Amino acid sequence: MALYAFDGTWNEKEPDPVDSTNVLKFRNAYKGKAYYIDGVGTRFGPIGRVLGGVFGAGGQTRIEEMYAHLVSQVTNGDTVIDIIGFSRSAALAVHFANLIQEIGIVDEEERQIAPAPQIRFLGLWDTVGSFGIPRDFILNFQKIDIGYDLDAPGHVDICYHAMAIHERCQSFVVYRLNRDRAHENIHELWFRGVHSDVGGGNGNTALSDITLYWMMDKAIDHGLPISENSRDEYDTGRPRAAISKNFDPIEDPRRTIEPQDRFYAGAVGKPLGIGESATFTVRAPDLYSWSGVHLEEGQHYTFAVDPSDTWTDASIQCGADGWSTEQLSGIKEIFVRRFEDDRRYPEAQWFELIGAIGETEDKIFRIGSRGEATLTAPVSGNLFAFANDLKSKYDNNSGELEVTVTRVSEPAAERLAIRAP
Repeated sequence: MALYAFDGTWNEKEPDPVDSTNVLKFRNAYKGKAYYIDGVGTRFGPIGRVLGGVFGAGGQTRIEEMYAHLVSQVTNGDTVIDIIGFSRSAALAVHFANLIQEIGIVDEEERQIAPAPQIRFLGLWDTVGSFGIPRDFILNFQKIDIGYDLDAPGHVDICYHAMAIHERCQSFVVYRLNRDRAHENIHELWFRGVHSDVGGGNGNTALSDITLYWMMDKAIDHGLPISENSRDEYDTGRPRAAISKNFDPIEDPRRTIEPQDRFYAGAVGKPLGIGESATFTVRAPDLYSWSGVHLEEGQHYTFAVDPSDTWTDASIQCGADGWSTEQLSGIKEIFVRRFEDDRRYPEAQWFELIGAIGETEDKIFRIGSRGEATLTAPVSGNLFAFANDLKSKYDNNSGELEVTVTRVSEPAAERLAIRAP
């Protein structure tokens, strides 16, 4: 019994566990023989980083290295193996599983020396199948796999695939293994976050620990040598934590959600029934704090904040109504006033509580402490909120507010309005 762990693009062993990927953490928790290989783009300095990261170069070498370990293990009596991978190396993990099924165990002269071992478990984080030039106007690089066999591995006992619902980068399009759910042994679920929020390695463990815990839990269910204590070390995820920055301004239309797709609990917003409420936390340092609530077009909602709750803009403490430039004096007032039009909601006060339908500023509205006022949602979408500030200044913010959103049957006399473009 052994584990074959393929780490993600540009990922390798890190001294700080916060920066380690889920592949490495899973491997460290595995209480058996484990072979780990770093991701493409980690060898041969800057040139290797470019060739590996952009083109996936070095993948075949990693397959050969892992296969050499496999031959050694099987010839010494191993009959059951487990495989995991992240990003482009998740695609290598799929190819590795298919290669084992196709050729079994052969020596350097390609003579059969042992039957293929049982592949008990295949765990994947946001599989990327592109190994070509990431330029859509040149070619459909997602089709280029440089000879890798990325067919759904129907012969493995069980496969789990965690996919990032918020990734936009066109060179990290998720490779679906069971889009039509034709394979009962392959389970694909969407999770909140961008590519590395799901696979780890970017420090956002509030989200990546969710998928790690899920993958370890499934592994334990299928007999892998991971203890419940090791799994429970990662029961620290926060489903509503802020996702990491997307570097592409628009969504890639190829990362599509199918009607039959499944989502991990908390990955998508929940609609409220009339009279139903949900309470969520708005963190001052977050560009967007997610509510876990899905607003429905034409329905009415109120927003309540505890008046004793405060948050802090650098050194200025205030509540949901924020603070005014007039509170300053002298040169500081003159200086700050120059930036009022650059606030995310220019007409609102500094640090006023602002709501948003979706993670954009197309549909934003002032909440403040107007608890009885209602918003009639002009469109359906997930509810977010934030402290009104300059986008460049969230690193000096602190504190949080607890906000309760309630769906009501009728609009109130006072209405909350979406800001005009």
